[in-house]
Amino acid sequence: MDNFERKVAERLRAQDTGPLPPSGLPSRILDGVRVRRRRRRAAGATGVIVAVTLTIGVPVYLSAQRTAPLPHAGPSSPAAASGPGGSIVLAPAPLPSNGPTEIGRALPGGWQFTAFGVGSDGTVLGVGAKYAKNGTGVLDGTLWRTAQDGSPPSAVATPAGLWTAGIGAGVMVWPEHRDSAHDYQLMCQDRSGIGHQLGVRGVAHELNGFAVGGNIIVWTDEGGHTVWTAKGCTGRPRTLDTSGFAVAFSYPYAFVLDARSKRGIREIDVRTGTVTARTLPADAAKAELGLFAAGANTLSYSDGHALVVIETRTWRPRVVSAQLPHSNGLNGERTTLTAGDSTVVYTTRPLDGGPGGDSSVIYRVGHPKASTVSGEAFTNGHWLLWRDKDVYKLQDVSVQSPQLGN
Repeated sequence: MDNFERKVAERLRAQDTGPLPPSGLPSRILDGVRVRRRRRRAAGATGVIVAVTLTIGVPVYLSAQRTAPLPHAGPSSPAAASGPGGSIVLAPAPLPSNGPTEIGRALPGGWQFTAFGVGSDGTVLGVGAKYAKNGTGVLDGTLWRTAQDGSPPSAVATPAGLWTAGIGAGVMVWPEHRDSAHDYQLMCQDRSGIGHQLGVRGVAHELNGFAVGGNIIVWTDEGGHTVWTAKGCTGRPRTLDTSGFAVAFSYPYAFVLDARSKRGIREIDVRTGTVTARTLPADAAKAELGLFAAGANTLSYSDGHALVVIETRTWRPRVVSAQLPHSNGLNGERTTLTAGDSTVVYTTRPLDGGPGGDSSVIYRVGHPKASTVSGEAFTNGHWLLWRDKDVYKLQDVSVQSPQLGN
């Protein structure tokens, strides 16, 4: 099935072979097959189909062509320490306390930097994109990184099939197509600038497929029901769980959906392996949840309609937004949910076309209500990243509350 999917993708994404197929058609075919395959695997492994299929927030968010070759079976090609990407910035310059830092989006060749998210150290990762008048988009296939001082983006690597990436303390992680037996393997780059493959069983092609906290990586393999963890890029992967899907991670706790229960979720301490069985609130069973995010003492989730934040020490839920915004792209929307030390952010943007119809719900933990603003936004640790027209703005929210426009 994987080889068939790739052949379909190659044919649909092939350049200069005639008129383009309808925008988003490759993504719709691949995502539909992928979701069905995940459901079959979950049923075969446990006898019960997982109630939460994570189909909201599909990570392939730009349709039409790609300029990066997809797929290939060659090795990763991260930039050397002395090259344009350099090594990971472990201690970037601190932000000034008098306001946000602006990050320009201009890349060589007319590409626009489009953020995947922000790391806990303020580093921003993303990919280059161009948008046509008909609403379709093209990715440059390059992973770019900016520091928290607002310096221009620098190239890190050109992984085949790049669709997301994450960064922690001295580690940068991304999915990459490397062999014919798996859709994607998980790659990790440390301060040496060398890419290392984590494990051999692939990584789930889901927005929640992997997460980074400090120098600890947690991921669900391609089978969709085994959760792994590793310390750094060269640590030996070890199994955390064999009957679930890791949907969120905030060191030291990974949250794993129980494939045998509609509302069951396990809180696993990655340091000791200690498991605490939890039960999601009753409303969580009413729909197939698509988004989860873990922050400091919080677990947040959304079914596409409401945003719920659980205080993990008491396991008390709070509905912070009962009517989430949605985007109207040619083929739907891409939604994300991120959580930091004191902030939870839900974002929606069109699946096709450039940003402009995107919006976000930003909730400060403990505050009486959430705010809805224009533009995409992300949070991690004490950082908040948001797009303001043609620039991204990065703010240390532990120093000063951001001034966001509507």
